[in-house]
Amino acid sequence: MMRRGPGSAQANGAGRRRDRGGMVGLQDRRRDAQRAPALSWRLLGELEDDRDGQGQATRPLRWLAAGLTAAAVFQLALCVVSALHLRHDLPRWDDVKILWKDLLHARDGLGWSDLFGQQNEHRIPFPRLFFRADWAWAGATGRLMLAAQLSLQVLHVVVLALVCRHLRWRHRPAFVAMTAAVTLLLFSCHQLENFVWRVQISSVLVYMAASASFWLVLECSAQRSAGRRVRARVAGVAALAAAFVANYSRADGNLVWPLMVLLAWRLSLPRWIVAVIAAVGALSVGAYFVGYTTPPLHTSPLWTLVHDFPRAVAFACVFLGAQVADLGVTAAGVVGAVGVVIVAASVAAVALGRVRSPGAAACVAVMLFACGSAGVTALGRSMDPLQAALAHRYATPALLMWAGLVPIAIELLVAAGRRTLWRTTGWVVVLAFLGVGLIQQGRAVERHQRTMHGLERATMAVASRVCDLAALYTFCPPQPHLAEIVDSWRSHRVSVFRAPTFDLLGRVLAEHTTLGRADTASVGARGAITAAVAVAGPSGGVEVRGWIATSPDTTAAAPVVLTDRGVVVGFASCRIEPPRADGTLAWVGYARTVDRVAPLLEAHVFVGAGEQVLPLEGAVQAPSVSDPRDDSLAHAMAAALVGPPLPSFEGEFLAALGPWAAAVGQRLDVPGASDVAGAVDVVEARPGRSGAVRLQGWVDAEIAAVPRSLVLLDDQDRLVGGGRLAAAEPRNAPLRQSWTGWAVSGDSGVLPSPYFVAAGSAPLRLQAGGAGDSGALVSLADLDRRVETRVTVTGAWTRDGELTWFLPLPDAMPIADSWAGSDRNLGSCTLGPFPLHDRALGIPVLVGPDAKGQIVRAFDAVTGAELETLDTGACRGRWRVWRLRPTGEHTAVLVEAEDRGSGWGQWQALGPPHWLR
Repeated sequence: MMRRGPGSAQANGAGRRRDRGGMVGLQDRRRDAQRAPALSWRLLGELEDDRDGQGQATRPLRWLAAGLTAAAVFQLALCVVSALHLRHDLPRWDDVKILWKDLLHARDGLGWSDLFGQQNEHRIPFPRLFFRADWAWAGATGRLMLAAQLSLQVLHVVVLALVCRHLRWRHRPAFVAMTAAVTLLLFSCHQLENFVWRVQISSVLVYMAASASFWLVLECSAQRSAGRRVRARVAGVAALAAAFVANYSRADGNLVWPLMVLLAWRLSLPRWIVAVIAAVGALSVGAYFVGYTTPPLHTSPLWTLVHDFPRAVAFACVFLGAQVADLGVTAAGVVGAVGVVIVAASVAAVALGRVRSPGAAACVAVMLFACGSAGVTALGRSMDPLQAALAHRYATPALLMWAGLVPIAIELLVAAGRRTLWRTTGWVVVLAFLGVGLIQQGRAVERHQRTMHGLERATMAVASRVCDLAALYTFCPPQPHLAEIVDSWRSHRVSVFRAPTFDLLGRVLAEHTTLGRADTASVGARGAITAAVAVAGPSGGVEVRGWIATSPDTTAAAPVVLTDRGVVVGFASCRIEPPRADGTLAWVGYARTVDRVAPLLEAHVFVGAGEQVLPLEGAVQAPSVSDPRDDSLAHAMAAALVGPPLPSFEGEFLAALGPWAAAVGQRLDVPGASDVAGAVDVVEARPGRSGAVRLQGWVDAEIAAVPRSLVLLDDQDRLVGGGRLAAAEPRNAPLRQSWTGWAVSGDSGVLPSPYFVAAGSAPLRLQAGGAGDSGALVSLADLDRRVETRVTVTGAWTRDGELTWFLPLPDAMPIADSWAGSDRNLGSCTLGPFPLHDRALGIPVLVGPDAKGQIVRAFDAVTGAELETLDTGACRGRWRVWRLRPTGEHTAVLVEAEDRGSGWGQWQALGPPHWLR
């Protein structure tokens, strides 16, 4: 067969050239392939099957393409319909923070500092623009955000389809099969959270923009090869713009620049183009990290890379196995590891010239970007359990890796030509892989539906001004500005408060609506209240449950309105719990009663356009709601909507406290308590100023004979928290049970004592008595005048006060700490010398959750003799004050704190010395 000679490119006048990596223009490749159909299939994309002209080779492929297309259409419809159904007007978690900080505090427009300000570990100016548009045009309901997220994902499918056109597919069914497979993966319901959670628009945007930048580089190369220089320049500029969008949509967007440089080099673009991409990328990445700070509660990626790399690799492999998430961590890890191996082989094939297809090079860039995102996430999250790698929000990059790999696999199978065992096996594996993901879609939708139900419950609580913290946690963790945020939304009529229904709170229902008759034939008139349970705290809150015959025909945000003697006191929804066994609908809501002694609740259902209500059957005498007005935990919990700042509890706290919430702050009588062996291993204070403390430890498995609850009592036997026991497990001998507890501890300096109680049996008191105490420790309230002193630090100790997030001192931040961004830091700090004559001196000390390797000692400044050693275990998790008593023998004292521990939670901090009262 005749081949073109070395000078044929110049002879035909097209100006096409061969590149240094063996890559040529797309049109030249096709012409070469048509003239030489016998090239080896091992060079992916260069084999052309001449049987195609007879239609024999494409017939099975057409059936496969048709089947994949039908599955893709079903998947796309299911995902879009589910997203529309699961979307909720109420923002949650990071959405709340962004709306509050970037929108309410910047009513006159976003400045550069607001737009590029750091959100956790990301800079997200482009996602913030979408938030701003949703605020201005959709009332912060998230409807515009949902449309944008779905549209961006559709655009992502189109971009990857355009990349697939640069693969060496010959048959149109192959291209259809590739596009259908990409659609199946990118619209998997595993990642529904990234479509219905507004802040996750950053996740959808960053990957779409990265894929677009790779495709545009590919187009730039193709247009240059075709002699269209103007189009090539336009594509190049567009590629830089797309990469900039990716860079400033999320932190992992920084990875797009080096991959663009490598792709441009592999496509043999001129060196000046490669240099321009590298220079623009360097400027963009450099600007990104100006003023950047690592969030204090995140693991240092550099430390993970050096000390915990194997776990990070395992985390990344599980992360990339999201396609089989329902099969468990092990299956996901194996699938992810196989994917990583195949990606590595693809990279090697492209780098060594074994695969010369430009489209394959772009697909490899897409896969590398997804793998890079998994690696960056693993470096920052490797301390989490491996199950956390299967979080729904991580599914988008994991599925993107497979979306870049499957088209290459399909093209390789098409190029194989004859029906060999290898080809048949390959098709079975690809179809089985896509099928496993498809059959899990129902469970994925169910998981996200629970979140929607939680947001609906939180909406009823917020609209009714009732603080049920368990319901509110789906919406937002308690924070000092929560009441202010909700009131601002209410006054601006945004989010859920756009509905006029919620304006009726506190008003006489008859004055604003038309009251119908109970025997009216209108839809939804038959129903009743079945239960009313008081919500702990001073907000006067009652959770109300009931039923209704059929779904009411109404446009009201909350179809059920609750009244107390004619005044609207709350709202309820039918979208929280599934229908009852008899076919009627259950509704759940909240009411803030008017009569706190004997409230009488009635329920009405909205009909029509919300201007008419029909009463349901009967009325319910709601429980009396007490208002202790004290400093108990219940009072602090309710203050999320009605009062002062409160600690940032976690959702686990709610489950731990369980049925004891109503008794918080009350004194418990525990006669006849016997001791049981055990210990407190970890004492960890949570961020905030109100003393939220998490404790972990173990107890002898002898208490496993009967189910028991864990309660935490302070030194005056008042209930300050609760906990739970884990399953018994062998930790040496004998068997031990782990337990976790949460509490609010004041400044008394004594941690709560764990008690294990069960109905009908005597309580058991942990023999360790909490974390222990020392007579040398006093409370922060005993601090008097500050003492100026010299501070000498060595090793990794710092005086910059990086622990500002951790229960700061009343008058000053820590003067030195060994954390400095990592638990692994070592070193020492020396304070003094101090004169000790006739007055005691107090040294504030804070030790991390694990006190191993943490030493604090006092020395004679003259002789160097050791005077006293602090029990650092008693300082875990919160500030304590070490009291140094005056002595007649030693006139000057040095205090030395040393950090010898490099494990998790092993750090300490010192506060400024004070004279004691």
